[in-house]
Amino acid sequence: MLDTMSLSRFMNARLWITLVNTVLRGFGLVSRFVLVVYLARLADFETIGAYGLVYAVASMTPAVLCFGLHHRLNRHMIDAPPREVGRLLRDRLLLHLLVFAVAAGIAAAVAVLSGLAAAVAPTVLATTGAVCLGELLLNEIHLAMISSRKPILANIVYFFRSAFWILPFIAVSYVVPDMRGLGGILGWWLFGQITALIACAIGLRDWPWLEVLRQPTDIRWLLREPKTSAMIYVSDIGVNGSMYVDRFVMSAFLSVHDIGIYTFFWSLANGFQQLVFTAVVQVAFPHLVSAARSSDPALMRQRLRAELARTAGAGVVFGAIVYAIAPLLDVLVGRDALSSHGGLFLALIIAIFFRLLGDMTQYGLYARGQDRQFALINLGSALITTALSTAGLAWFGLSGIGPSLILSAATVLTLRVHALRRDLF
Repeated sequence: MLDTMSLSRFMNARLWITLVNTVLRGFGLVSRFVLVVYLARLADFETIGAYGLVYAVASMTPAVLCFGLHHRLNRHMIDAPPREVGRLLRDRLLLHLLVFAVAAGIAAAVAVLSGLAAAVAPTVLATTGAVCLGELLLNEIHLAMISSRKPILANIVYFFRSAFWILPFIAVSYVVPDMRGLGGILGWWLFGQITALIACAIGLRDWPWLEVLRQPTDIRWLLREPKTSAMIYVSDIGVNGSMYVDRFVMSAFLSVHDIGIYTFFWSLANGFQQLVFTAVVQVAFPHLVSAARSSDPALMRQRLRAELARTAGAGVVFGAIVYAIAPLLDVLVGRDALSSHGGLFLALIIAIFFRLLGDMTQYGLYARGQDRQFALINLGSALITTALSTAGLAWFGLSGIGPSLILSAATVLTLRVHALRRDLF
């Protein structure tokens, strides 16, 4: 009876968390949908393309500058008291601030030597740097909240960071057309990040921060962990590279206008990915770790199979919904965006479906502590995506990127399933 009641409470809590996270990410999905439609209708695809390239750089920043610390340390944060989580998070953020200062200096020198500083407004470059810093810090905070079993707070913070600013930006820029450019977008994005930090401070106000701040910085940990996290660091580069390397490959073959078309459809499809990832994949992470630590090997097999089935079901349902509303795009945008590139949009949705399954199997490898397979497959995913994207773009142009991404995602999923075969079959 007790076991039945405990299971019931667990399922009710899981359902509530899933519902709240789905609503938060769903609103973010709608906001991003409105943003790209607004820009496509009242701005141009060149602006969307430039925004897409900055988005890729900002999204890559946490992977490049975190040195793989969060994967190993997030395991320590699970079930740890707030005092310990706060100490680990404080030290990580301090390290990232120091590293970012060095990276920003190097980036500034490169911008001057390459002529980028002369071609782009200084305010745009400065705001880009600030946005990258915000993504770096908020990404670490987000992951720490997930490991502390605070997925709702984590996604509230993510909502402020990624979507809260969009509707105010649209309202103001509609009245002030000059704000529809890249500089205006980045300024409002930075505003959203600031509100996210405020929301995080409010949500964690009960933590013993004075006690955390009194603890000395663990210099030995700061020096030791980057060495032991080298393989995970390579893995992070691989994961993020596989998601955004196609933008940089495109810049060698396509115009900024075509990159804008891709970014337009990618933004819609990525919203669908984030919705399912938050509602299903992300919530499963602590439970997979707990199952992997159990002395019963059947528990991990049961949990991983169930989570994969849940991910597949959610991916099919939400993917079908997103594609079903796609015909409205031509009406909303005021041009033949979908009718000209509908195949690209469908291909992106299929590729993301495989990526979602790959994300869940990636969590399975992480939960099992198979760091070597985890890292090598992730690095391989970036190489596979780069190679196939280059071939597709070189041979078929913009229409070749969709099939290339499907094949890349399916190949990586196959590799991860093979690595987890003992937990699946």
